Amino acid sequence: MAEYEAKPSQEREMEVWLCKQALTAAREGKIQVYTSMLSVAECTTIASDLPSPPAATRRFLDMLLLSGKSGITIVQMRQIIAVRARDLRWASEINLHGADAVHVATAMEMKCDELWTRDGRIWKKRMEIGQLGLNVINPQETTILPENYRNPELPLSSETSN
Repeated sequence: MAEYEAKPSQEREMEVWLCKQALTAAREGKIQVYTSMLSVAECTTIASDLPSPPAATRRFLDMLLLSGKSGITIVQMRQIIAVRARDLRWASEINLHGADAVHVATAMEMKCDELWTRDGRIWKKRMEIGQLGLNVINPQETTILPENYRNPELPLSSETSN
């Protein structure tokens, strides 16, 4: 049986750490974290060259996305999001695949300031998307995560209350 493990780069480790920090901040009510319901269907493995994950990893992904306790708010697909996704191409000439357009439209509908992504197609269109009021960034570039969640040397609010 092949080992189910992906070796992250140092940059990727920092991104994962920041995502964890964002979820902590969301659970503590400091920020809102949204994702499209499509993330449930897309989140099928931790690396494209690995097979389907073992049961423990599947449970983790389900708990992360579907439990309502991780800090992530799942946004259901609605007509306005579908129209916004379509209009990225029709009205703004931003050509993205359907799922990518839905993620961008979801962030816009939820009035997000930032869209954290590692998706190359969305990243290539970040300037055009930015003109619509949505900042497409790498997690390290965040400006919405409070400083004490971005700096590993500062204690988190929940740590200071113990």
